[in-house]
Amino acid sequence: MAAAKILPASFLVLVLTMATAMASGAGQLAQKVDASESWLFGFRWRRPVLAGGGYRTVNHSFGSPAISVRHGSVLIATGEGDVAAFGLDDGRTLWVHSGDLDFESEVTLFHDDDGRELALVVSRDGTATAVDVVYGTPRWSVNLGNEVRRAARVSADRFVVSTVRDEIVAFARDGSGVIWTARRPAHTGLGMQLTGIARPVVGDGVVYAAFSDGFVAAFSESDGAQLWARSITTSDPRFSDADADPVLVGDTLVVGSYADGVYGLSKDDGGTRWRTPFERV
Repeated sequence: MAAAKILPASFLVLVLTMATAMASGAGQLAQKVDASESWLFGFRWRRPVLAGGGYRTVNHSFGSPAISVRHGSVLIATGEGDVAAFGLDDGRTLWVHSGDLDFESEVTLFHDDDGRELALVVSRDGTATAVDVVYGTPRWSVNLGNEVRRAARVSADRFVVSTVRDEIVAFARDGSGVIWTARRPAHTGLGMQLTGIARPVVGDGVVYAAFSDGFVAAFSESDGAQLWARSITTSDPRFSDADADPVLVGDTLVVGSYADGVYGLSKDDGGTRWRTPFERV
């Protein structure tokens, strides 16, 4: 990555929002959302993150920012190869670094062994780079083989990510290399696949992941060995995807199938505990 520059057009917006909670039980909604009242919140600041007009080199950028509370900054990586930090309170440019790698990934914040806060970003060619949150300087890079768009899960000594090729990759938190890769067979069904990518979840030494072929699987966090796998898409072969992020609730793994709805599975063997039919999960 090279020297800093100022970015024009397409905006990073920091918006104050209000979330409405919706409780759910074992396979059924506990209450409906009351949408009779609403509030409009103005944004505090906005900053361009892509070039405008004839200077623009991409039509869109899918990367999502992360907020460093410790340093009061917002960090984002863009499809034009920039990694930037803006002041959380006023949106001022803190630093921008440009390079040859283009990004579409969510930013993951973590700390190294010396307590420095770093930002992990992954480029379209699968290169994961750790960048210093304060100065924007790269600390290390490692190639994961394929593009990663979702934020990493961070444990004591490793990251766990999902790639756009239906792979789960665990790699060292110090950037020393890939520890293991697990993958589903190439999708060969007649149905179509969507662009969503499920972010894996890690609990008690097990990685749980959902895939575009409609399967959910569990892998050992230590070596990537598959513990169990099962399909949650059976009713509609047109769309097989299981793109919703798995969620662990106690000993139940909650997962979603685009065609078949929401499932509650046993985290130990993947057996069905309950299912609520929904379309387009």
